[in-house]
Amino acid sequence: MGQKPQKDENTDKKTAVLTVHLHTSHWDFFVPASGQTKKEAFECVRYVLEKATQNHLQIILGEDTNHKPSSHHQLDKSETHPLSYKGIQGFSPYIIKSTGRDLFISPFLQPYIESNNIASLVMIGYNINVCVEETIRGAKKMGLNVLTCPQILFGSSGFRENSSVTKRTLNAYQHDDAITTYPTVEELVEKEFIQ
Repeated sequence: MGQKPQKDENTDKKTAVLTVHLHTSHWDFFVPASGQTKKEAFECVRYVLEKATQNHLQIILGEDTNHKPSSHHQLDKSETHPLSYKGIQGFSPYIIKSTGRDLFISPFLQPYIESNNIASLVMIGYNINVCVEETIRGAKKMGLNVLTCPQILFGSSGFRENSSVTKRTLNAYQHDDAITTYPTVEELVEKEFIQ
């Protein structure tokens, strides 16, 4: 009798989108890393979330429980906030609550990623110099591929010399073999979401 063909374990590996601390309590401090306006940056975030939903990618919303209660639920219902998820057909994220800067501190994120066979994470978030940076380290420790784009990352106006720190961080991402940084969200979506 013939042998069963071996299943290539890489064929089932998935890409997911992870938002890092994108909630309304931080809104006033957001500084888009790419230099665009907040409105333009939020349009880029929404574009990525819409395309991820249309292409059946899992979306994980990381929420910092140390801030105002929240936020993702407000964004889900808001019709006026620029980051509103309202109207994204089929949008059904998994929400991770964390008490730290690194979302991988949550006891739920790693098991969720493993049980869903996720190999790559598209990283969207605030604050690029702190929370995003530490969450990327957590993803790399798990051996995950990290994908991102300056148009969907935010620095903070709460840090002195924020723009120079953000530029150094983006430059480091572009020279890190474990992070794929795309110049635009359109290129990110085209290369990573379209199957």
